[in-house]
Amino acid sequence: MRQLYSALIRLHPRHFRKQFGPEMMAIFEQAPGSHGTLIADAFASLFRQWTRHPQPVEAPAEGASLFLSLEPYRMRSSALMHGGFATLALFAAIVFLIDHPGKMPRWLIGMPAGVVWSTGLPFRENAVTS
Repeated sequence: MRQLYSALIRLHPRHFRKQFGPEMMAIFEQAPGSHGTLIADAFASLFRQWTRHPQPVEAPAEGASLFLSLEPYRMRSSALMHGGFATLALFAAIVFLIDHPGKMPRWLIGMPAGVVWSTGLPFRENAVTS
């Protein structure tokens, strides 16, 4: 089992193997019992690393900020309040619509009383029965 796991680690991209290989082996050696889940994880990791991250991502220079802003910016309080109210209204509308499924066609303005919505398209009830 150890040789299989070691071979799986060697199949990973070089940058990944250098960074995580020793740690993966240490975890494998310290794990009690069956190593099946670790081997399955190594297979999944192997697939992920070669499909999503085949080349190493360059690290930013030391001391460089990972989040740069061109100028200090503070949002206006009124904009925050309007955004908060809009968010709460949208959330309340979604909760209401989820709580009342299938009852919305009654709300259509100007719809005659004899209109049926069984297929998603409005048509007159007497046209269906005749």
